[in-house]
Amino acid sequence: MKKQTLVILGFIILFCSCATNQKIIYNLDDVLNYTNSPFKDFTLSIMEYQDIREKPEGLKIQAGGPGIVKTDSIVWYFNSDNNYKNDIISPWITEVIVKHLEASGLFKSVQVNNGEISSDLIMDGKIKIFDSYKERDMSTMVGQQFGLIGALATAGVKSKYETTCLLIEINIKRVKDNSIIWSGEVGAELYGEDYADPYGWSAYQKANEALKQSIEQLVEKLQKVNIQ
Repeated sequence: MKKQTLVILGFIILFCSCATNQKIIYNLDDVLNYTNSPFKDFTLSIMEYQDIREKPEGLKIQAGGPGIVKTDSIVWYFNSDNNYKNDIISPWITEVIVKHLEASGLFKSVQVNNGEISSDLIMDGKIKIFDSYKERDMSTMVGQQFGLIGALATAGVKSKYETTCLLIEINIKRVKDNSIIWSGEVGAELYGEDYADPYGWSAYQKANEALKQSIEQLVEKLQKVNIQ
């Protein structure tokens, strides 16, 4: 019960502090550092990833809240762009990729390519999917109207989440001859149930988790590249 109480209190604090201030970021402390990377002598710059996502059918934007998507049997909260800085995601995803690859030690250095950066290699790619759904549970919403007592009364309720991240057409090119050293795609899917979120903000957290798993996959693939 103590754990459930802390979870609910966490959601209350999250609602009060987050609102339209969602960030694409995650902890890098557990990122493995590859000292024998095939790219260890190469500098890398990353072009801003191109956002080619399609909006979910029937998406409704809420001012100051996650988006809403209704299906036949479930109402979902959705990580809509209006709660990210400047209502966009591509610069922030690109920045996270830079930070993650930098922490991995795969490359001599990693930077965002703003058109003026000189580097040995250039990466580009496309954001195909960055969708996170959290099932809306009415009992927890009603419970919040009764403050802490109501929150505690619904502390054990769980609801579904479905999250997908897919980055495609990722290319790493050698600048001096424009040859492609590696190309491919990475992605992650998260499905399950956890504690019901009366406000839906956890959809954004799950999106970050899927992004992290996707970049971990990218690091693993690049570590195995045989550079000619």
